[in-house]
Amino acid sequence: MKKLSGLGVGLLCVLALTGCGSTDTSGLEKKLDKLEKNISSLNEKINDLEAVDVAAEKEEAAADEVDASEKKAQELAKKKAEEEAKNQKLLEGKIKVPDTSRKAQEQVTAEFEAVGLNVKFVATNMDNLAVSGKRIVYKGECDYLNENCGAEKFDSTQVGWEKQGYYANKGDTIIVGYSDHEIDGTSGSLSKSNSSANNDTTAEKKAATTSKSDIEAAIKKVDAKYDEMIKKAQGYVDSPSTYDDTAALSFLTDYTELMAEYASLGETIDNSGDELSTSDSMTIYTNMLTKYTKLMELYAKL
Repeated sequence: MKKLSGLGVGLLCVLALTGCGSTDTSGLEKKLDKLEKNISSLNEKINDLEAVDVAAEKEEAAADEVDASEKKAQELAKKKAEEEAKNQKLLEGKIKVPDTSRKAQEQVTAEFEAVGLNVKFVATNMDNLAVSGKRIVYKGECDYLNENCGAEKFDSTQVGWEKQGYYANKGDTIIVGYSDHEIDGTSGSLSKSNSSANNDTTAEKKAATTSKSDIEAAIKKVDAKYDEMIKKAQGYVDSPSTYDDTAALSFLTDYTELMAEYASLGETIDNSGDELSTSDSMTIYTNMLTKYTKLMELYAKL
């Protein structure tokens, strides 16, 4: 819309003067004032109408944008539903194999049994894992699953990021590698005596150099760790929001180390003979089985 210009006002004034034969200028001025006010009022109305047009255009554009967003969301939802249906058909009847890395053999066995799978442990060279991670690989600690484990691997391009992993049928036996001795790779390298290929240290030799007092101290240490881990796990179960990715990683690391220490302690006690049969620490060790079960139950809820 166009506003009435000053030229238009001038023309109206000329017309007014032409049509007035009287020499009374005061009357003419009043007519001019009235015309100017009418023109000003018309301009204001034009401004209002233009503002309404702009607002309507903005609303229409916003509505179009919402429609486009909704259409895109619907397309994405449809695509996701189609992918999930495809994944479900691809994985139909299969069981996802639990992760095994950095877990003790006892934990892996329990988790496999819980989903209906069997496990066969095979001693594996994990020197590189210890060195590359600059950490300790504990005796009895399990390795990652690999393509020769007896399960089928599905990657993210097949089943999506959330469901990628190894799958097997109920009752299948999965081969899991584990370290049959402790490997210290914290320095970034291994000494000759510490490598898998040259390690000739047996459990019997270790037991012979471990005194009764050392074993009793180890029992109390592991028992105290169980109490600490159970308390921590119970806290996460009671307050799930506190169990974020950082907490989960920290808990898993502590849990793995505890399981490895527990397994190693069991072998040391077995190889000590009857030396600890009358020790009060054996009662503590026996009661650890209850704590082990309790911790497993809490861990399964996380």
